[in-house]
Amino acid sequence: MLNLKQTLILGALLLTAAGCSKSTVEVTDDPQPSKDAWVNDLTLPVPIEFSSSSVKTKATPSGSIEGTVMDNLDIGIFALAVEDGSPGTTGYYSGPNKEIWNTGTTGTVLLNNEHATTNTDGSIIMDEVKYYPVDSDRSYSFFSYYPYSETVDMHSDYARVLFDIGYTDIIYGYSHAKRFSGQENNIGFNAKYIRYLKSTSNYYELHKPNLSFNHMLTRLKINARIKDLTEGTSNVRVQFVRIKNTHNDAYLYIADSRAEGNLSGQLVGNRIGVINLKKDIGTDGTENMTTDFSDVALNGDETYLSEFLVLEAAEYTLEITFGIWNGEDFSNQTTKEYTIKKSDLFKAGTRYDVVFELDEALGIEVTYTLKDWVDGGTVYPSLAE
Repeated sequence: MLNLKQTLILGALLLTAAGCSKSTVEVTDDPQPSKDAWVNDLTLPVPIEFSSSSVKTKATPSGSIEGTVMDNLDIGIFALAVEDGSPGTTGYYSGPNKEIWNTGTTGTVLLNNEHATTNTDGSIIMDEVKYYPVDSDRSYSFFSYYPYSETVDMHSDYARVLFDIGYTDIIYGYSHAKRFSGQENNIGFNAKYIRYLKSTSNYYELHKPNLSFNHMLTRLKINARIKDLTEGTSNVRVQFVRIKNTHNDAYLYIADSRAEGNLSGQLVGNRIGVINLKKDIGTDGTENMTTDFSDVALNGDETYLSEFLVLEAAEYTLEITFGIWNGEDFSNQTTKEYTIKKSDLFKAGTRYDVVFELDEALGIEVTYTLKDWVDGGTVYPSLAE
């Protein structure tokens, strides 16, 4: 039987042993949880994250706003198995599978019209965290578009979304799988590729998916002025402006194996013909839309009316209705038609100023100048036509 002194010594030894054991477990067997544990633990899924994209404007035909930064925009994102960065023919070699994406083939569609939101700093936040497959060597590219639609027409080698044309900006972005020099069998984006990026200094932020957005529509900014009027305002006013003989609908083809990011005019229910210039769009996008510009007083300076957002084309036929306004209605009202042309195209992602010059005798001529799109709050100077 132990005496009191022996009992105290034994207790101290047991406490010391327990303390050492606890310390050892904390250091080697129970590390603090890390959000980046997936880098070295191959059993953990790899999260899909995006680098900050270049910030673009979202065009609007409402008021005199040149454009708003892509803040809090609802976008859709696809992630699709591709061949070296673009949809292509089927095949295989010693690296990842090379096959055209197909909704009927398991693993080829990683994100299927996933909803996400943009921020002013270019960051992109999906509604919930998504992951790369842990046990797949397929490579993926990312394709994104605005405005988001729940209705996407899926086919074996493309997805497409139908949009109304005239007032809503359409934006398309992509980030293709990449290959590292000296890493022949490490083509991203996939779990193996992202782990390699994260474990290599500075590579993760530089080379993880970065959606590069582009505007898909041409922007026509409509202005009017009274020619040779030196002071005051005129009683000659514009009532309507229209674009004629144009598509009212278009399909945006997403990740199309033949023409990625193509915006193609479509005849849907014979909707082709006239797009009316809208003066005001309410905060909900619909309620305050009007076409009558009779309350817009004109003088000798360019007065902004509104803007069209239309498919790129070599020419547009513009129809303008104007006359003498007495405060209640028009007299001597007339409608004239003009076609503006370019040698190539009025290009998507570019704004063109169209200036109608009216005179007091109800004559009219049209001039137009080319300006770059306004991005990030910077107004670029006019370019010579």
